[in-house]
Amino acid sequence: MKVAWDLENVMVVQAPCWMVWRHMCDVLHWPAAGQRIMRPQADEQSFGYTLKPLGLPVRVKARITAARDMQLLAWQGRFWGINSEVKVRFVVEGVNATRIIFKENLSGLGLILFSALFSMAKLSKLNQNWLGAIAQDIEQNANAHLSCLPGAQG
Repeated sequence: MKVAWDLENVMVVQAPCWMVWRHMCDVLHWPAAGQRIMRPQADEQSFGYTLKPLGLPVRVKARITAARDMQLLAWQGRFWGINSEVKVRFVVEGVNATRIIFKENLSGLGLILFSALFSMAKLSKLNQNWLGAIAQDIEQNANAHLSCLPGAQG
């Protein structure tokens, strides 16, 4: 019996793709929206975070599996007997806009227990809120950075 959830969230960030890419690759400085709390691991490819659906801490151990400059960032994680595969794609929407396409696949028998506590819709909303917080961080940094460039209007 295969149990799986597929989630997709999209966020347009008003910042150049290189800036969005750089910020997303800095996993230890992601904003804590959606109760994500980052913890560094022994190597640069591994990280951990804690989600708190319904106030219960869910600790996820993750490892970056792919990083293609300004195109793709992927990682795999594990919690409660659930395997998580995430792929984040970056699409240039213009000089100063980037679309983030966040796809997550959850699978494993632990998903049966998890689904009794948390719905796919709630997890998707948690992901969307987190992407919104990332977008806000990036846009604030982009505005500060771009306003310092020669010829910028203040």
